[in-house]
Amino acid sequence: MKPLRILFGALALITLAPVLVFSDVVPDPPVRLLRALLDAGTANRIVVNNGSGVMADAAAITASRVLISDSNGIPTANAALTASRALQSDPNGLPIASATISDTELGMLDGASSNIQAQLTALGAGGFVKLATYSPSGATSVDITSLSSTYDAYLIVYHLAQASGTLTEIPIQTDYDGGASWDTSNYSYQVIRSTNAGTITGTGSNSAPFVGISGGGNDLRMTNLGDAVAGEIFIANRGSAFRRARWTWSARFFGSTSNNGVSLFGAGDRLDNGIVNAIRLASGGVSTFTGVVRLYGLAN
Repeated sequence: MKPLRILFGALALITLAPVLVFSDVVPDPPVRLLRALLDAGTANRIVVNNGSGVMADAAAITASRVLISDSNGIPTANAALTASRALQSDPNGLPIASATISDTELGMLDGASSNIQAQLTALGAGGFVKLATYSPSGATSVDITSLSSTYDAYLIVYHLAQASGTLTEIPIQTDYDGGASWDTSNYSYQVIRSTNAGTITGTGSNSAPFVGISGGGNDLRMTNLGDAVAGEIFIANRGSAFRRARWTWSARFFGSTSNNGVSLFGAGDRLDNGIVNAIRLASGGVSTFTGVVRLYGLAN
């Protein structure tokens, strides 16, 4: 291109630099190649540098998939996600469908206004918590040695059946030393007995070697396999250095003898002060029982 000169009357001649016209620009060879590929390539494809160093269309990406990069850093479609599942990330940080949580389960969180675990904890506060299950089989006793200050009170739910001998009583004994030395004296109790005929009688003692569920009246008298007793023992106060331990209980007998259907309601305590941390349900030593005993704690 030559310079452009303009003469203004008597003024000096002005010379302008060459004017660049866009049509005169010749693209570099790589640019022309790319333009050619874009013009001739398949529509709506990604252009990549293939393994031979040649620009080419990438393979079509599967529709409706999450995009990830392959080992070469090329965008590709991720595997299909399982329908109706919650999303989580795998060890590589890629989105995957949860193996266990469905969208239905996820929807159950709808409406949660605060921490769910905190709500569950609060729901259990002040209620009974199951602590242990004992399954005696041909045993002479069930020893519960885990009572502590963690709970304000304890509930023992039992169902015991005669296994051998004649089961005439289930003594309740306690200990201040975790079951190391069961106290065989210093008990007081009162028991009310009610029969199916509506007869109500009572008995008690202020100096007993144990607190008997039947009140020492041989009301169990279970002599046949299958004869059983079921009920609850509620330990309302484990005692302290200044007061006695106290508990109440209920029992109902089922069997083939005349005592079938007898119900008992009683209350007992230690005659000395101390903190009970263990309780035993015994067979009296002349028979055995089989059944289940569950321990619950009343949360502080």
